[in-house]
Parts: sequence; C-alpha cells; structure tokens
Amino acid sequence: GLTSADISALSGLEELQVLNLGWNRITDIKAVIGMKKLLSLGIVVNDSLSVRPSEAVPGTEQYITFSDSTYSIQTNCNTISGSYILKGDSITLGDGPSTLMACDNMATEDALRQIIPNISTVSVENDSTVKLNGASASAYILLHKASEK
Repeated sequence: GLTSADISALSGLEELQVLNLGWNRITDIKAVIGMKKLLSLGIVVNDSLSVRPSEAVPGTEQYITFSDSTYSIQTNCNTISGSYILKGDSITLGDGPSTLMACDNMATEDALRQIIPNISTVSVENDSTVKLNGASASAYILLHKASEK
C-alpha cells in the first residue's frame, strides 16, 4: 500500500506539474500578446451588442498592440491606450489617454469603451488567436495576429 510519505511525494509532483503548466501558459500568453499587431475580429459586449470591426468599417484595420506594460488600440476613428497588468491569465486593462474625435461610425469604439473596464482574463485560442474575456462568458474581444507585410 501507499504510505503517507508516498502520498506526500505524489501530491508534491502534482503541484510541480500544475506550476509547470501554469508557467507554459503564462509564457504563451506573453508571446502571443507580444505579437506586433493583433487585429480585432470581434467584440461581444453582451448577447445583444456585438461588433465585427471589418464589417462595421470595411477596408480599415482596427487593432491592438501590447508593449511591456501598455496597450494601444487603433479604431477607425480614435486611439485608446492605457497600461495593463498581466498575472498568469488574469489581465487588467487600465485607463489612459485616448483621442476623442467624432466619426461617422463609432460602433467599434462604443463597444470597446463598454468592455475594456470589464476585461479580466486572457486566453490563447491557438498560435495566432487571443481572446480577452470579460466578467461574463458572453463578453469578450477576439483578436488575431496581423499578417506580416
């Protein structure tokens, strides 16, 4: 049978495996959000409000870039920026300077301004897609790595 020492040794291994998995996930998230430019594929604020930037304003790149501790979002109209804190898969997007021009189509921007304060986690969907998740499962920003030009 297993002794209490065996059980302690096994539980210690599980903790190490969990730590290793966590470390790999953090590295993946940092690598993916560290990509030069992430195009915004979709913003879902709730079940009744969602925007696909490429359909809202065709032909205009709307994207987010992350640097060491700041983010910058370029919409079809304005730039929204601020600092962010990443701990594991938790992310907080802070307030910062933004331009305030009025434009014909503000759909992307209105959605972003509603969801940014509620973003709480980040998940890597695959090697080129990242999801910034809101407080509820139905709120998120889907981002895709911009192709190199």
